[in-house]
Amino acid sequence: MAAALIGSLTPEQLDALSDVPALSPPPGVQPNFLNPENQNQIFYVVTAILFGIMVVFFINRLYAKLLKIRKYSWDDLTIALAFISSIAYYAASIVSVQKGRVGTHQWDISVPEILSLNLAISTFVLSIMTEVTLLFAKVTFFLMYLDIFKPMRWMRILSSLGTIVTAGFYAGILIANLVISVPRHESWAQVAIKEGSRVLAIPQAVGGLIIDLYILVLPMIAISKLQLSPGRRLGVNLIFMSGASATIASALKIYYSSKLNHTMDASWALLPVSIVTPPADFMQA
Repeated sequence: MAAALIGSLTPEQLDALSDVPALSPPPGVQPNFLNPENQNQIFYVVTAILFGIMVVFFINRLYAKLLKIRKYSWDDLTIALAFISSIAYYAASIVSVQKGRVGTHQWDISVPEILSLNLAISTFVLSIMTEVTLLFAKVTFFLMYLDIFKPMRWMRILSSLGTIVTAGFYAGILIANLVISVPRHESWAQVAIKEGSRVLAIPQAVGGLIIDLYILVLPMIAISKLQLSPGRRLGVNLIFMSGASATIASALKIYYSSKLNHTMDASWALLPVSIVTPPADFMQA
């Protein structure tokens, strides 16, 4: 009903709503369109740090592969694709904050602003690039395991299974997102106000956590079967334990996605979800 009403509004009618907040404020709170409270500073600091770490990890891997090891494999391609899609994700997240007002309370955003293409398209790109980034980042680990633990038949089988399940899971979420979020017989604003993509947030986060735990545990089982001294086994395990960062990020995403699904103040609650989504999985590789 609301989506149909929005679709019938003329530009003049939208202009007349420029002083109307997109969400009724809590009792005692006045909408502030000029200098509203926001989470922009937190966003810029945290994402700059995470993006910087991600770039360092990628350059380090690139240097090792090109100049030291000089041996290339399929996981080099998937991690490069994950890196490129991560850049697109961060660019979309910056646009969503600067132009789409993500990170600002929804009662401090006017109706025309909440219905703008800046918000609708940037959040759409975020949802799509999330699946693309996580698909390539997580598949990278299984391809890497196939190479490192090649002599172990059971490890090859489980890594291949992980590759297929991960690719299928994120491809399925991606297709579902496209079906829900791409306008067909309506406008971007009408699709955005339905907030259908929120339905996928928890399943995606839970599925991601399960896959991250699988990625974390699998090499530890393989290492336990190798003839290594306790000290060397611990050192090797610590290398793969870097994957715990992805597991923590997935758990945080479940928490923040749950908060997003249970609040009307979506523009405020969306920012923490976008911050914790892609970087930890990338750094794990």
